[in-house]
Amino acid sequence: MKPENIIIAMAFLLVISAFSFNFEKITGFQVNEALLSKPDVGIVNDVVKAGEPIQLRIKINEYCVDPKVEFYKNNIRKSHTTYRPTEDECQGQNFYPCKGNKYCQGDLIADTMVLDYYTLPSWKVSPGIYMARVHYIERVGQNEHYTPYIEVPFRISE
Repeated sequence: MKPENIIIAMAFLLVISAFSFNFEKITGFQVNEALLSKPDVGIVNDVVKAGEPIQLRIKINEYCVDPKVEFYKNNIRKSHTTYRPTEDECQGQNFYPCKGNKYCQGDLIADTMVLDYYTLPSWKVSPGIYMARVHYIERVGQNEHYTPYIEVPFRISE
């Protein structure tokens, strides 16, 4: 083999290895988390008596949202519910693909989940600050245990 062919092959291998080690930086395929906006979660009526409804409004933004919403008090899970959209809330004509285990941009009209949840009457025994926890999905295939979440407080009054 000629020495110039060896030099060309080595240069080619260096270029390929440099490209593959910095693939995310060069192509921008891996999106920086700081550029994406997390879901916005709000509670319309945040002071209620036990047994009364609260309404959660979740704006999906760039991440996908898990439809299971959990309720905590002092980091102890008290209850949970799952968001099920109506036919009118689904984007497009086909209703069945809309009912899923995650909701991303374009799945729901206005990219907003509206969840009405009746608090449990048993919470009357322990009034105070409760948290609604909404999980969102950062990457495809993410283990449910590792999903980040957003918590919003609400108060159960006496």
